Amino acid sequence: MRALLLYPYLPHPGVSHGSGRVVEGLIRALACAEPASRRPEITLVCGDGTPADVAATRLTVAALHVAPRVDVGALSPPARVAEMARTAWLEKVHGIPRFAAKMVRESFRRAVADALRDGPYDIIQAEIGGLAEVVDLLPHDVPTILVDHEAGTATGRSVLDEPHTLAWVKRRYVGWKHLVALTPEDAASLGRVLDRDVSVRPVGVEVPKLAEVVSPMTVLFFGSASHVPNMDAIDWLARDIWPRVRAKLGEARLRIATGEVPLNLRAEMDRTGVEYLGYVKDIHRLIASSAVVVAPLRLGHGIRIKNLETLAMGRPLVTTSLGARGTGVVDGLHARIADTGADLATAIEDLLRNPSVAEAMGSRARSLGTIRFSNKAAADWTLEMWSRIVDSR
Repeated sequence: MRALLLYPYLPHPGVSHGSGRVVEGLIRALACAEPASRRPEITLVCGDGTPADVAATRLTVAALHVAPRVDVGALSPPARVAEMARTAWLEKVHGIPRFAAKMVRESFRRAVADALRDGPYDIIQAEIGGLAEVVDLLPHDVPTILVDHEAGTATGRSVLDEPHTLAWVKRRYVGWKHLVALTPEDAASLGRVLDRDVSVRPVGVEVPKLAEVVSPMTVLFFGSASHVPNMDAIDWLARDIWPRVRAKLGEARLRIATGEVPLNLRAEMDRTGVEYLGYVKDIHRLIASSAVVVAPLRLGHGIRIKNLETLAMGRPLVTTSLGARGTGVVDGLHARIADTGADLATAIEDLLRNPSVAEAMGSRARSLGTIRFSNKAAADWTLEMWSRIVDSR
């Protein structure tokens, strides 16, 4: 089977986007499917990265088409203004939500067109809803699948609260023959909006159990800086949750691993004693050395990859009900779940004060994560869907 897979970023274990690590794991598992006759021939279109990371990705697929991405932070001030104006123009004039406009640049559309010339393909699949925008490029006689990781919007709010985005979703999603979400809640939400069936794919995360020395009294938050729910979580941590912890445990340290944050938020982090690490490529080693991982998420959709990775690595997790959605964790058994700043702070304090309790909870979490979230399960489900669609043509 020949499959064309589209993803706006580089799928690699070291990328900041959790979805990039998930897509990388899926591709790797598809390449190892048994028997060998089931293994698809994958052509991948994706964003770029470092030469070494691109070279590593190239080894996992039959063909690779890389679309150069704009690093807005590295642009000169005039070029940055021009880039922002371009995005605003696409949003206002063409009705493309900002998150989709940032993903689907002309370089990406050219890469898709180049890949299509290498066809034909038996199936075409796009990972992340923003890529719905490229549907006009795709041949009508090939089955297409859109895997929406965030229920139609990347802003953290419901698509129903964003009329502009909702209109785009209804206009663009209709062109995809099959829709897939990562949680039952997202599938139900999209299904109601579009009045059609939406499947649910298992999520795979397989991370090493690293024999790192845990740093006592250390708390970690990590996540992509470009994701609105993560910035909201950092703001909540710095302004409300962490000051409560420090008031009880002055020796506790909070480390935040993310990309560039707004200057006002950085100042608040400095004021409340938060250690800003910037972007950390080997995030798994940082997770392994942390006494507690916290994810105070109030916005967003999909399943939180950061939390799945924390569970799979056997580290104690403190998160919200939204952060726990889709994971199957039980409060107090696999993680601590709370929804107010005071309760989250108390949960962090309890685990820092009782490391043996925290480690036991982390061990149960690892057992749960190993059973529920494997790349093999995600690959098997994907291959079954692809085969069923192709055979029914």
